[in-house]
Amino acid sequence: MKAPPKIKIYTKYYCGWCKEVLDYLDRLGWEYEEHEVMKNPKHYQALVDLSGQDMTPTALIDGKLLVDFGADELEEFLKHEGYL
Repeated sequence: MKAPPKIKIYTKYYCGWCKEVLDYLDRLGWEYEEHEVMKNPKHYQALVDLSGQDMTPTALIDGKLLVDFGADELEEFLKHEGYL
């Protein structure tokens, strides 16, 4: 198993999937860098520049982009990549 990845995640404060994903990462005890896009125009623009869209959650996980996902899809991705 690999060490926990570097995670940058773009969220919206009212997004249920965002809360679900952040709760999942918290349960794993992993650190992440959260960027809430609705309250910060710079974070919103960074999200659009990075992914070409504005759906959340969007995450950059060790350089790999994951867009518009829930905790189940995140878990599957992390297993596939060897983090779990």
